[in-house]
Amino acid sequence: MHFVITGQTGVGTSELAYRMNGMRETDTEYTAVVFDDVTGEEIPLPTCDGVIVAVNLLDGPMPGTREGIRRAKLGQIPVVGIALTHLDQFLAQTQIRHSIRELVGWETRGLLSQYGYTDAAIPLAELGLVSGCEDSVAAFRDAVLAYIRK
Repeated sequence: MHFVITGQTGVGTSELAYRMNGMRETDTEYTAVVFDDVTGEEIPLPTCDGVIVAVNLLDGPMPGTREGIRRAKLGQIPVVGIALTHLDQFLAQTQIRHSIRELVGWETRGLLSQYGYTDAAIPLAELGLVSGCEDSVAAFRDAVLAYIRK
């Protein structure tokens, strides 16, 4: 299987792909595809089995996030996961404001629904991408694989 991880340009998308590839099953690959601006080009994402949308908890969905979702829709690729990244930095800067974490998740699901991705069962995880967070990334990977196989 091949999954594309897309979102705003930054460390989160590529770091998540790196960590998920580091613990991957032998038949699963994760590729980071980022958009730092909205081009309006009618080019879908590369062919893959599903898209994971990565959103930085400090920024929320940005224009590159919307562009990645739009291009997934162009290619008729299912969204199979939402990764809210940089949880470790978010907690350090906001002193655990749970309502903001919920708002970013809600806003991301709202953006997905604008493009027809309305399944409330799409796995959503809040992830730190530093050493010691491997268990949460592995649990997210397992949830994504279970979702795509259902």
